[in-house]
Amino acid sequence: MKFGAKTKLGLYWGKETIYFVAVKSGQAETIIPISSQEALQSQKDKTLPEKILFGSFLLSKLGNFRAQSKSIGLSLPANDLMVRSFTIPMMKAEEAKNVVEFEAIKYIPLKLSELAYTFHTIPLTDEQQKGLRVLFVAIKMNVLQRYTGILEHAEFAIERIEPSFVSLVRALNKKGLINKNQPTAVIEFEKGKSKILILDEDVVQHVREIPAPDEESDFTSTNNNLLKDIRVSLDFYKRQNPKSEIKNILVVSQMSLNELTAGIGREFGFSTQYICTSQLLNIKEAVELGFIYAYGLTLADQEISTKNFELSGTPARKQQQPNYVLTALVLLGCVCVAMLSVYSSNQMVVGHWDHLAQLEKSQRPFEKSSIEEIEKKRMEKLGEFYAYQDVRLKSQINDDLTRIPNLLPQGTWLTSWDFTYYDKSYEQDKINRVNSRLQMNFEGYTYAKNPNAQFQIINNWLAQLKIDEHFSRQFDTIELGSVQQENLGEYPVTKFKISCR
Repeated sequence: MKFGAKTKLGLYWGKETIYFVAVKSGQAETIIPISSQEALQSQKDKTLPEKILFGSFLLSKLGNFRAQSKSIGLSLPANDLMVRSFTIPMMKAEEAKNVVEFEAIKYIPLKLSELAYTFHTIPLTDEQQKGLRVLFVAIKMNVLQRYTGILEHAEFAIERIEPSFVSLVRALNKKGLINKNQPTAVIEFEKGKSKILILDEDVVQHVREIPAPDEESDFTSTNNNLLKDIRVSLDFYKRQNPKSEIKNILVVSQMSLNELTAGIGREFGFSTQYICTSQLLNIKEAVELGFIYAYGLTLADQEISTKNFELSGTPARKQQQPNYVLTALVLLGCVCVAMLSVYSSNQMVVGHWDHLAQLEKSQRPFEKSSIEEIEKKRMEKLGEFYAYQDVRLKSQINDDLTRIPNLLPQGTWLTSWDFTYYDKSYEQDKINRVNSRLQMNFEGYTYAKNPNAQFQIINNWLAQLKIDEHFSRQFDTIELGSVQQENLGEYPVTKFKISCR
């Protein structure tokens, strides 16, 4: 789908403000903030449906732009979206859709028929097993229809709908600020709310909201809570993607955060860069991030940015295409390494002779022993050393018994809780080692006056356990085993099982 040939219109629907941008030749020519409260107060007849009230108000504000383009793009706020990541076995693209839809219902307490959704799959290899990592993005259909109904009543044709975090990455890519072949963390800071995104291989792979101060003066490099929340997100992503190494952090904000950006670089040892919103729009004054979302959306047809997460139509089956540029660079790098190896070898010949003489002197006590005997003794000692290291000397169960009750949501209780240990075998230096790992399973119920809210309570708690620093460090996986509604007497409750392993 394409926007109008001359002027492109983008809109981001914020909580209190609607941000509108008119773009021509990649340059934002007009930006208009529209107050949602003003829209409601301007209408005399309050009995009319919301889409008519809002639609008429938007038409009065933006009607002049319809002469330039009748189509508009919509960037969705992150708090309206459900973003999930999970893995499935490797399979053909035509088979993935059904499997993804089956797996998604385990992570989202709603029927897929109630959602508009899309997904992207990325090949991965985990413990020698090939699979697909699924990035699933969804929004409630009734929420999406509220936005589209208002815009349609304002006589705009909706050409594109996408998450705001995708729109932001488009704007960053337009400025050449992101290396598509290097994992990058993007932190967007606003008063009271902030988000961290992680982009790898041209795909937004991680999105998480982090608490932010209400005052600009508290955005400092000495704000330990802020740095801690950033670390939790980076550590969580690293555990999920052990082969992906983040080396670059971009800080985007309307506020001047050079000091905080430098502090983040010192804290994590990464390359950091502060980007003001005015830089992305090529204007003098800094503006709210909502305008950046609306602007980035209009760049969708320039093929300069992140993979699409289109939500205006039927979910596409997306498969990552081979990165030929990266392959060429790797090949070139291998050639360079080979040439450097030859050069380095010639330079170190003299040093190797001296080192050889020292080794001959140190090996004299073993000069009558065969190579096989020496190797056997070495492996025996190494095996004894590893055996001592693998002995479990302490347990963290006491911490779990304290932390779990404190994290239980209101109206939630446990009916069973068991702990077991299992041996996880692995090989190191051709020696079989055993790591004793804790497994924790518990069952319980949750109650809320609205039965539909009970699933959300459980999923929110599961998400909290996954990002908790203690549990995310202790367990590789924290999964929801089953969820089902039951009645305890006259009260509808939801029973759940959670496994931590």
